[in-house]
Amino acid sequence: AAVRRRAHAFVIEHGLKAPAETGIMLVPQREAAEKIGRRIDAEPVIVAVNVAACKQRGVEFHRAGEELFLAQSIPPGCFSAPPLPKERPKPEQGEAVAETKPRPPQPAGSFTLDPEDIAHAPGAGYIKRTAKGKKIDPKRFKRGSWSRDRPPWRR
Repeated sequence: AAVRRRAHAFVIEHGLKAPAETGIMLVPQREAAEKIGRRIDAEPVIVAVNVAACKQRGVEFHRAGEELFLAQSIPPGCFSAPPLPKERPKPEQGEAVAETKPRPPQPAGSFTLDPEDIAHAPGAGYIKRTAKGKKIDPKRFKRGSWSRDRPPWRR
């Protein structure tokens, strides 16, 4: 089975529990478990289930395909998971934190423009010209060009 990295600590402590309408998906191959787990997290934590220990505790497994099994819950102690990642120690109040280069504050909901991008962009009143020299406004509907035959009332 695969779990989210955020839920890793909770799963180790409380076990796996499925939502009411679905079950916990279990597959025998690690690659298949990783593929299923990537649907919920970019880097899922793979949990190996001990089926014999689960059956001793009364867990029922249901076949849901050739190599897919479902269970409603897996109690703690019936699976093995990688150890929790070590947390970085928080700095004490007296210790200095590695300083990063401060960014200038930006007003909320705004962005800065790059002058080079503005110099190459066409102006606000820019209108394309055709080979014949006529102006073409892209927002205006062209009545002279029909994609099919003109309707009888326009002839």
